[in-house]
Amino acid sequence: MSLLRRLRAMARVEIRHLVGAPARSALIAALIALPVAALAGASTLLGIVVRTTPERVHQNLGRADLRVAGAPARVQRALTQLPDGARIESLALSPEYLEVRGLKLAAALAAGQIDGLAAGILRITDGRAPRGADEVALSPVLIDVAGIQLGDRVRLATDGRDATVVGTVIDPERTTRAVIATVSTDAPVTGATTYLVALPPLADPAATAATLRDAGAQVLTATEVGDTLGLEQQLLFVLGGLGFVEAALVVAAAFAVGLRRRQREVGMLAATGAGREDVVGAILVSAGMIAIAGSLLGVAVGVGAAGLLYPYLDGWTGRLVGPFEVSPIALLAAMSMGVLTAVLAAAWPARTAARLPIRVALSGRRPPPQPSGSWVLLGVVLVALGFGLIVVARYAIGTTALLATLGGAVLGVFGCGACSPWLLEQMACVASRLPLPWRLAVRDAGRFRSRNGPVVTAILAGMALSVTVAAALASIGEGDGGWTTLRDDQLRVNGPAAAEAGRRIAAALPVEARAPLRAAYLEGEPIRARVVGSQEHGWVAIGDAGLLDTLGATVAEPTTDGQIAAVALDAFGADAELVTRDWRIFATATAVDRRADVAVPGLAFVLAETELTRHGLTAGPAPGSSSASWLLRLAGPLTKPQLERARSIATELAGTSVDAGLLHRSAPRLMYSIGLLLSLVTGLLVLGVATALTAVESRNDQVILATVGAAPSLSRAHAAARAGYLGLLGCLLAVPAGLLPAFGIMTSVASVTFVVPWTEIVVTALLLPAVAYLGAWCLTRPARWARPA
Repeated sequence: MSLLRRLRAMARVEIRHLVGAPARSALIAALIALPVAALAGASTLLGIVVRTTPERVHQNLGRADLRVAGAPARVQRALTQLPDGARIESLALSPEYLEVRGLKLAAALAAGQIDGLAAGILRITDGRAPRGADEVALSPVLIDVAGIQLGDRVRLATDGRDATVVGTVIDPERTTRAVIATVSTDAPVTGATTYLVALPPLADPAATAATLRDAGAQVLTATEVGDTLGLEQQLLFVLGGLGFVEAALVVAAAFAVGLRRRQREVGMLAATGAGREDVVGAILVSAGMIAIAGSLLGVAVGVGAAGLLYPYLDGWTGRLVGPFEVSPIALLAAMSMGVLTAVLAAAWPARTAARLPIRVALSGRRPPPQPSGSWVLLGVVLVALGFGLIVVARYAIGTTALLATLGGAVLGVFGCGACSPWLLEQMACVASRLPLPWRLAVRDAGRFRSRNGPVVTAILAGMALSVTVAAALASIGEGDGGWTTLRDDQLRVNGPAAAEAGRRIAAALPVEARAPLRAAYLEGEPIRARVVGSQEHGWVAIGDAGLLDTLGATVAEPTTDGQIAAVALDAFGADAELVTRDWRIFATATAVDRRADVAVPGLAFVLAETELTRHGLTAGPAPGSSSASWLLRLAGPLTKPQLERARSIATELAGTSVDAGLLHRSAPRLMYSIGLLLSLVTGLLVLGVATALTAVESRNDQVILATVGAAPSLSRAHAAARAGYLGLLGCLLAVPAGLLPAFGIMTSVASVTFVVPWTEIVVTALLLPAVAYLGAWCLTRPARWARPA
């Protein structure tokens, strides 16, 4: 018989087997569909959210070829070097207050041709762009708060003129930003002014940019905006690959169980002339057919879920995302990984089944189990290698540190998983004192450890993600700044009436210190400071003992005579450089350590107000703020009632608001909850497949129990105990497997102190076993004992 005819004959046998066991095939297809759906959906959403190179150029340069910024005098000198025929348009940004219907709302005033070269940096979404000095376009947040309609008249407080609202404008990168767009302004510009330049057709942008830089200007060209390197996509597929590894472990166990049941059939095929390669090829074809069906289902589910989430992306990201589009390459990659996972997972069980001697296969006897001692030795070695990679990551940088951390995570998961057969065997030896359902579950798991070991490994791989996320968030929360913009005992008041609101809040709450939060500016640009010889830097606040006390400095003294207080960097006695936006050093100062638990974003130094004149500086709003703000420190951690009291006081003053660390605590908890939910669903699916396969495998054992008088309800208790036991063991092993990569990420990539989140670990370790036990108890019916299979 030719090779092709033999393969066709074996394929028919496998197809009949698939049709005869649809539930098993459906479970394996669903297991493949899960990571495919996750990868297809995540890659689709990532492709929408991550900006392409043309989108990045359009959002940074609009329709211009160059974007020029810097000190006004230098920029004006540099612009004279442009070639003839160049078109120049200015875009000035400065703080402004909108007065309408008794309200005074803080906003950023953008003065320039919004529908000219700046089109794309700001977008008109309704109406039209302003065409004269008496017309403005407002952002949706201003229109909604003030109840404005197109055609209404508003007043610009700083500019001192009335204007008609003719359109709606939006910042594509910050859709919630309050923006007022106009053609020009008569008020002095206190913010930043950039110049957009469209070059003549034959001009060279790179050469022109070099000329402007030589004249002292800061220049951004289209080629310098930066291309998307695909790092997000690469990281997504690396992490998604872990999900496929998790699925492969259970798929391999499923095929091992199926081939164990078909051992006699395989022996008969070999006895009638089928070669080992025929048996292996037919099984791989069967695995491929199941995987193709599961991959198609996964792609449909993943893209469909992305389509349902797409309308909400603008609100979740706070920016305008791209159009809904699907990458055929990403979907094909996800499907290929699904098919490859199933085929590789089935290869080893198929090879093992095909290598059995015909006499042994026909006898139906189970091969003797492999000793588990070698597995635990392998597990210890893998965990040690994983920890070694984590240590290497601490001393590496960039991509090397990331890859070392991921490699350490993978080795840690496989190392802990490799120990599971030994643990299953040892637990079976001490199960005599357990209740009957648990005793049967523990001993069955130990007897069939080659099947249950991969199941435990798959569970720990999924739940380790929750442990990693929880540990990372706890560590970040304990670090400087954390996920909050303020400390637990601080309030920040923003708006034109911040001083008055701060005074009222201080009278109503136990406030120990308060001070204005202002930044040092040089020629309209906020300055930064860095320690000599270090890359760490931050913006410089202007203040005295009151500000240092509000920040929580250990010693609250003013800094004068060429000194600068380092409140967020270890810089005692070192020299600090005051630098401009383009890193030009214009002054030096001696850093005096006033160490504080600072959580204000980017703040690192405080300069005494008496030093402003010495360095030719001015004071202005903190970077990222369009108006003045005050910082308040309470006698203890801020409570929710106190926060609500402060908010009610702030709302009495138009355009004033409060910010607090309590307002920024939901993001980490949400991320942990999402990670835990995904891990829980994955773990329950794995347990469902394992429970279904084990129920088939142990059918004869259940018949024996019925023969000796066991109650039918014992099957329900047995199934629940089996699911809970495997889930508990997997979750316990997930704790060290999850803490290992979290330690590496926090100490190397993020450079923060590692914190163990004991509460989240307990929740992670107990939630899945409890849900699995209850789910198996509710879904398993008391068995009606049948004849042995």
